[in-house]
Amino acid sequence: MQFIKILFTTLFISLLMLKSSFAEPIDYSDLVLNLDEIRANFEKVRKEHKGFSFRGILMDKSLDSQMFSCEGLAERIKIRDIKEHEDLKAQGKRAPLKIRSYSMINEEITDVCYSKSMNESFSIDKLSDLGFETTTTAYILDDNVGKLVVSMSADDAKKMLELLKRKYGKPKKNYTDIVSNRLNAKFDRFTSIWSNKGCELLITNRAGMVDNGILVITTTKYLQFEKTREAKKAKQGLDNL
Repeated sequence: MQFIKILFTTLFISLLMLKSSFAEPIDYSDLVLNLDEIRANFEKVRKEHKGFSFRGILMDKSLDSQMFSCEGLAERIKIRDIKEHEDLKAQGKRAPLKIRSYSMINEEITDVCYSKSMNESFSIDKLSDLGFETTTTAYILDDNVGKLVVSMSADDAKKMLELLKRKYGKPKKNYTDIVSNRLNAKFDRFTSIWSNKGCELLITNRAGMVDNGILVITTTKYLQFEKTREAKKAKQGLDNL
C-alpha cells in the first residue's frame, strides 16, 4: 500500500512537470503562498466566535471556516515542493525534486485538520496534547459542527473528568451505578453532565465496552435533531410491526 501511494504521488508530480514543460509556468501562488493568510483567517474566526469551543474546535461553525482538511493541506505542501523545485530550476540551480507519500507529508503537518471518516463524520487530527490518548470525531448538521465525540480509555476518562471540572466547574448532574461485562465482572460507572453556551457535555467512563470512556459535546440544535430522528425510527418500527 505504501508503494502504491508513492507511485501515485510520483505519477502526479511527473504529470505536472510534463505539463509545465510544454506550457506557460503554472502560478501556484494562490494555492500555496496564502497559507499564513488562511491561518490568520482561522484565528480571526476563533476570536470572534461567541459560542462553545473545545480544544480549539468551534461548535456551530463549519469545519472549513476554522481548519484545513488534512488531505487539502497535504496537496498544498506537494504543490509547494514542486514550486520550490521550479523556482530553483528557473535560477539555474540544481533542483532535486522531493517525492514524498501522504504519510510522510502528514508527519510534517502541525495544523489542526480534519479527515473524512465513516458515517458522515470527520476525524479531527493534530490536536494539542492533553497528557493522554484521545480520538475526536465531529458530526455535522447544516454544514456546521453539531456534535463532538471524544473517545478515550476508562482510566483516562477520570483524568478528563477532572480537567472538565477545573474548566467548567461542578457538573449540573452526576450519576453513579454498577455495570457488568459478559463475564459478569462488576465495574463502577460515573456519568457527569454540564450545560455551557448552548451545548451539553456528557462524560462517562463506561461507554459500550467497559474499558472505554467517552465525552460527547452536543449543540442544542443537534440534540433536537437526534430526538426527532429517534422518534421517526421508533414510529417506523411501530408501523412495521
